[in-house]
Amino acid sequence: MNDEALVAARARIAGQRGELRGWRPLTVGDIAVTAVQVLGMARGAHGAVGIRVVVAGRTGEAIGEQGPAVAEMLLRRRAVLGPDDPFAVEHMGQVHEGDGQSTDPLTWPWTTLVIHAPERQLPAIAGLATNEVPREDE
Repeated sequence: MNDEALVAARARIAGQRGELRGWRPLTVGDIAVTAVQVLGMARGAHGAVGIRVVVAGRTGEAIGEQGPAVAEMLLRRRAVLGPDDPFAVEHMGQVHEGDGQSTDPLTWPWTTLVIHAPERQLPAIAGLATNEVPREDE
């Protein structure tokens, strides 16, 4: 990764206030990742970026049992984490009420996870911060 790519990635993420707009709710079974936000450089973890992940589930129990594992799989799928990057939940918030009977994961009970991602993933993460698709000839 070159410095220009990292600077451009940081600028794109900052321009969106860390919100990954290209993220759409991804559902696996009774769990969905509904939003992702870049928090900034992680304190005490050199070269790591803090990421807040909103995980929803049909029930609070489903979130507790499957939430982190499904979140890890989906974060790897969207290149927030590389294939060999460690996945560790630094913090898990309280589960908030929701309607688990609905088919819309945005209405399900939800919680937040905070994880660390390697700084080198920022260019891939920045691609999720905009709805624009860069042309290959640029």
